[in-house]
Amino acid sequence: MRKTVVYFYCDNCVPAEHSEVYARITPPEFYACDVCGKETDVGYLEEIVLPDDDYGCDGGHIYLIECNSDRRWVKIGIARNLKPRLKSLGVGCIVPYEINLLHSYKLTNYRLEEKRLHMKYADKRGDGEWFDLSDEDIENIIMESKSHPRGLSTQ
Repeated sequence: MRKTVVYFYCDNCVPAEHSEVYARITPPEFYACDVCGKETDVGYLEEIVLPDDDYGCDGGHIYLIECNSDRRWVKIGIARNLKPRLKSLGVGCIVPYEINLLHSYKLTNYRLEEKRLHMKYADKRGDGEWFDLSDEDIENIIMESKSHPRGLSTQ
């Protein structure tokens, strides 16, 4: 049996390009949006079936790395095994800029957390998984990673 998870979005956070495919619901009680945390009594549900390769996996890492070129770009990425991934990251950044690890944390539901962060900072997205994040944005991600308010468990 495949593992399925459900995301709840408020009207402000539902991905615009997909809003018509999500089920608009009025839950029996207030739900907290999985992107911004706002409690609302109406929103959208998205059902996600986890990839088969997540079975038997004890989780993975969310990492934030920075690449300083003409401006600071921060990559929000995932890896099951962090050390080999960090060694290979020179390919994702235009040489000769240096790449620095800002923060990493391990979660059981790392793929979902990456998706949540990408959606939360969608307005700051550059290319791919690179974002123009402020120091405050980075600090917020670090603080959230320490408390896991969405029930994501650390390994």
